[in-house]
Amino acid sequence: GKKAVYTPDNQKFVDTSTQAATQNGKDISANLRNSKARFRDPYCNKYRGIMFVADAAYTIARPQIKVAIAGGYASGDENPNKDLEDPNDSNVDGDFSGFIGLQEIYTGKRVRSGFLLSGAGRIPRVLSFPTNDLNDQFVSTVSRFTNIIYTGGALWMKLNSPQRTWDINTNLLLYWQDNRTRSFDRAAGQTSGVKYASRFLGIEQNVFIEALMFQDTKFFMTAGVFVPGTHYEDIKGRPLNREQQRFLDSLDQSGINVNRVPILGADTAWFINTGLTTRF
Repeated sequence: GKKAVYTPDNQKFVDTSTQAATQNGKDISANLRNSKARFRDPYCNKYRGIMFVADAAYTIARPQIKVAIAGGYASGDENPNKDLEDPNDSNVDGDFSGFIGLQEIYTGKRVRSGFLLSGAGRIPRVLSFPTNDLNDQFVSTVSRFTNIIYTGGALWMKLNSPQRTWDINTNLLLYWQDNRTRSFDRAAGQTSGVKYASRFLGIEQNVFIEALMFQDTKFFMTAGVFVPGTHYEDIKGRPLNREQQRFLDSLDQSGINVNRVPILGADTAWFINTGLTTRF
């Protein structure tokens, strides 16, 4: 219909009418009608994520040897306000059960992670898979303290030499998913519609070594290895994400076939980091 003409009476009818998306396309008065897209109701999401961590230690020989155990849980969920069936739509109302961390720096206290829970290079974990008929074929990943369950143990030792004391801490941690994601069918080249991936993410073994070399100068070394669990074997073969694709395209202007490059594999990963810190 024609656009309404402003008059004081028309404005009064508009101001006193019900303001809600249920009134789209309905009559306001005998001469006025709402457009089909006049109102959009607000989203209403309830955040119900939870987390907890706990640890304990026992000194065997003071102060040389100490053992510790730890466990933690952070709930998981799909991406909030994202309808995986339609990239142009989203769920207006819903509960999000994944834990959302704010400025998180937690990597463990008595049992420490040097790989999966810490650092800029944390191993990405799959959060959501798109459906196969979407234009966006890339998975959503997460590396924060969410959708994860872990347990582990640690051994703390002080080794005295004539020149200095060495602090050595070695840790072993096992990780699982909370919210399960679907597996990837490599033979069909698509996400499985019925099969879920294993919850078991893998095992991390690490060691932290420190020693005061000179006055105000400390030596440190951190090393770790991550052995992927059956979860990564079940999802191996998904395409690259967009950032990785743009980087590869910048090196090879002819482009790259993303269907032949996996986003995640199932190979064992390791790292070592060493250096000196000095106070002035």
